[in-house]
Amino acid sequence: MLNQSSSHRVLIRTARTAPLLTLSVLASLALFSGCSSLDPPQQRAQEFLSSADQNAEIGKMAIAKADINSAIAETPNDESIYYETSANDPNQHNIAGIFTRLGDDPDLLLYMREAHAKFPGSDAPLMILMDCDARLGNTKALRDDSLAEIALEQPQMSRNSFTAEKCSSLFDAYFNVGNISAARTVFAQGRTRFGADQQILNSFAYCVAVAADKADYTAADADAVQALATANKIASDSPTYVAAVQDTLGWIQYREGKYSDSLYNLQTAISANPDVPELEYHLGAAYLAAGNAQAARVQFERAMVLDPTYLAPKIAEAAMEPAVKSSTAVIKSTKIR
Repeated sequence: MLNQSSSHRVLIRTARTAPLLTLSVLASLALFSGCSSLDPPQQRAQEFLSSADQNAEIGKMAIAKADINSAIAETPNDESIYYETSANDPNQHNIAGIFTRLGDDPDLLLYMREAHAKFPGSDAPLMILMDCDARLGNTKALRDDSLAEIALEQPQMSRNSFTAEKCSSLFDAYFNVGNISAARTVFAQGRTRFGADQQILNSFAYCVAVAADKADYTAADADAVQALATANKIASDSPTYVAAVQDTLGWIQYREGKYSDSLYNLQTAISANPDVPELEYHLGAAYLAAGNAQAARVQFERAMVLDPTYLAPKIAEAAMEPAVKSSTAVIKSTKIR
């Protein structure tokens, strides 16, 4: 949701941009050198990013960042170095994918700020920045980036190039700045234009469920169920994507007080998409609400290990110390997701 702004979109983006299993150095070089669609500088950039991915995976972050900077130097004006674009080959590495998979939000934030400055007409850096802002608790930056996203996307809504993903991101941006009325208008227009798109339904379901003053769990539950059914049909080959949508349903059920159903959906989501801090936090909150404080603590601590900068599990675990019984209310009231 992800967002994330909401974590529903974060998780969906993670499933889409995180690299597949890291290739060995030789296999990776063979793959990119044999890709006729890449010119020599792009091939060299991909070799550097492949090396960065492997060094980051084993904790050699200084070397990984040097590799990333070398990749940028090879093709400084190539968006696909920073994040996935429509021109990307599915096997290509990108900076967002590397840091998203590691859960390294501070470095992801740094490079996406650089990308936004280079490519101000692209919405991709802003989408990722909103996700990072929310996870890091940067409320001012979240508002600023959301306003920038609104300014960029709202004028494009009538264009043929306006996609369901852009619609979902615009919806989230309005939600982030507290303009729920505009968010609902974007949802209505998106649903008319794109039909029962699972990404739009997923975004709307999550945001409606967490709206502090006007939460509509019945509508959110129905939209989340439909989003999951659609995702299972059209994305059955991407279990991590389906897991992101299932997490939305489980989180809504948690807020509804349907703890048994929530635990089932969140556990299923984690089994398909392990090592994602938002999922671990959501499952911990559901365990705590269901009365299993020990299991909740395990999940919160796991979330913090996966992403030490993620604030929500820290707040939740701290609330358990003085009085476990009162911590559920604290979790429900926080806007950090």
